[in-house]
Amino acid sequence: MKKWCEIRVCYSESFRRRQDWRDTYRLKREGLLPILDKYKIDYFLTLDEPDFVLFRVEIDEAILGQITADLKEYISKGSSFSEIQTADWSPEADARARILSAKQRALQMGVVFREGLPSGGWKILGMNQANRQWQGGPDDLERKVAEFSRFMARVNGQFTRAYLKEIETDVDDPWMLSVFTHLLLDSISIWQNLEKQARAFPFI
Repeated sequence: MKKWCEIRVCYSESFRRRQDWRDTYRLKREGLLPILDKYKIDYFLTLDEPDFVLFRVEIDEAILGQITADLKEYISKGSSFSEIQTADWSPEADARARILSAKQRALQMGVVFREGLPSGGWKILGMNQANRQWQGGPDDLERKVAEFSRFMARVNGQFTRAYLKEIETDVDDPWMLSVFTHLLLDSISIWQNLEKQARAFPFI
């Protein structure tokens, strides 16, 4: 039976000193992609964290040891990564925690909830142009958890896989990254006004 597992590839002291983030891109392109193909992994999520690169994969737990062994072999060829750690992960639990903790941070950063802080889900309604304050309101928590968890578990990795296969080196041009973001949002009919608001609202 498949389950979600989290694999952490920890940065070495050498990497922390020089912080060459091209190494994390190479890790994903040269280390992760072959593993996805080798073990026929359909669903995954990878993120750069302050202390490690995360690989979250939906797999038969019996092959976790083989995957970590392959990653250990890859990182042994360089000096940017030091060790592999593993943990369990739940897309639904992660999504719920992110939504609820972001609600508290939104309140702290000055988002105005005119009907009071919702007990469950929340959303940004827009910006009051008169005072430039973001306005918040209630939303369906369970629907939001389902959308967020499906995006992490079923959508994000499909884009990552295609991007890593097609783009040989990391892109460091802010203009081009801005265009990529626009094209992705436009492709799913996120129209201009909503895109502008999404870009303007801070990551919390």
